[in-house]
Amino acid sequence: MRLLAQDPLRYRRQVLALKQFFAGRNITVVLVDDLTGENGQRDAHLHSLCHGVISLERLTLDFGAARRRLEVQKMRGVDFIAGFHDFTVRTGGLEIYPRMNAAEHHSPFAGDPTPSGVAELDSLLAGGPLRGTTTLITGPAGSGKTTVALQYLCAACERGEAAGLFEFDERVGTMRIRARAMGLDLQKHVDSGLLTIMQINPAEIARTHRPKLPILFITGYAENAAIRAGFLGTNMSMVTKPFRLDDLAAKISEMTGASE
Repeated sequence: MRLLAQDPLRYRRQVLALKQFFAGRNITVVLVDDLTGENGQRDAHLHSLCHGVISLERLTLDFGAARRRLEVQKMRGVDFIAGFHDFTVRTGGLEIYPRMNAAEHHSPFAGDPTPSGVAELDSLLAGGPLRGTTTLITGPAGSGKTTVALQYLCAACERGEAAGLFEFDERVGTMRIRARAMGLDLQKHVDSGLLTIMQINPAEIARTHRPKLPILFITGYAENAAIRAGFLGTNMSMVTKPFRLDDLAAKISEMTGASE
């Protein structure tokens, strides 16, 4: 329609005429604009005539999968959520992931302890960490950090509470074998729907939102093995454990381009 008009004023008049044509017919109209006019910029004429404007984008990144997002630029009479919202195109339709506002998702909860099921450990912590708090378990490799965390997770599932486990460094299969060796049956809770286990790739998530962000991995894997597996990408580096703080500082300076 824009190409046929060949003139901005004539195009605006034609769009107005189209709007008047549909106005008295109780029809909801959805127009599609591929941004082929006006050097790929938004069509101000069309935007001013529409009650709502939704923009879609597809970003192809140097690392990771392509990212789709949408923005509600205008919706008359509606208090919409501003900003960008990610979405995916799947068989059967779209999946939208609205931008979350933490202030809108508060819910009351009881601040009671969460026991681990190990009486001696619970007695040390006055019953266990309080609900709604964050507890960090630290220690060198092999000290039992994962085992303690899994103990709390399984105890929660045994009480009928939902739990989530996110694996960043270790493979999910390896973690399941280790848990089974300690007498913790994770599969039972997965089958019941109480436990969700997800393998997370932090590099891909970070690069999706900030494509040029330098990423430094601190891991126990040998660097050459990670490189052979294709784990490291552009602008990514790795520090293997154990390491000295001087080595870590030097690696950070190297990645950020800091001078001595």
